[in-house]
Amino acid sequence: MRVDVRPTDLRRIPQAGEAYEIVEIATDRGTTVCRYYEAQGARSGVVMVGGTGGGFDTPARGGLYPRLAQDLPNDRISALRVQYRHPTDLVESVFDTVLGLRYLESRGGVAAAGGWSGTRSGGEQ
Repeated sequence: MRVDVRPTDLRRIPQAGEAYEIVEIATDRGTTVCRYYEAQGARSGVVMVGGTGGGFDTPARGGLYPRLAQDLPNDRISALRVQYRHPTDLVESVFDTVLGLRYLESRGGVAAAGGWSGTRSGGEQ
């Protein structure tokens, strides 16, 4: 699957008092909403994705993603937290993740994706 992110397809919305800005990436499949933590001079970035519970943080509740996303720019690494449009649809979730990767790459760096497993301590699901 090839996914292009063109400037006409996105909207950046500054958030007063927050370390991130909202990035909305529109495609013919819908709009993917992200939180972008920009690092000045970054040459790399990470896409953080949630799970089937939806939102920005599932299943890593408790502030893991927000803390990490706020700390990474100190090391010149930008972070993009992606909210899936359809979190229980694997194909659409992969599409949203690829959009996030393409967005970070368009900002001038190498990007990687990361997520959190839904396992509990002890290995149970």
